[in-house]
Amino acid sequence: MTNNFMTSKQVAELFKVTPQTVNAWARSGALRSVRVGPRTRRFLLPDLLDYLRDRVLEENLDYLHSRVAEESDGQAVVEVVD
Repeated sequence: MTNNFMTSKQVAELFKVTPQTVNAWARSGALRSVRVGPRTRRFLLPDLLDYLRDRVLEENLDYLHSRVAEESDGQAVVEVVD
């Protein structure tokens, strides 16, 4: 059986952050984790992929919102940046 769980340290290395940041994401509910002890969390790969997808979508939406400008007639125009 393969080990589908990752430690906070492994997730931190993957996302290039500290284990404390990973645990903060888990405490806030942004990143799902499984408690395997009073001070130990494990993370499933599908949950990490969901978190990454949600973050990328959120960042892209924020970027797109910053590019939308209102014209004088009230219609939204998206500025295309090459």
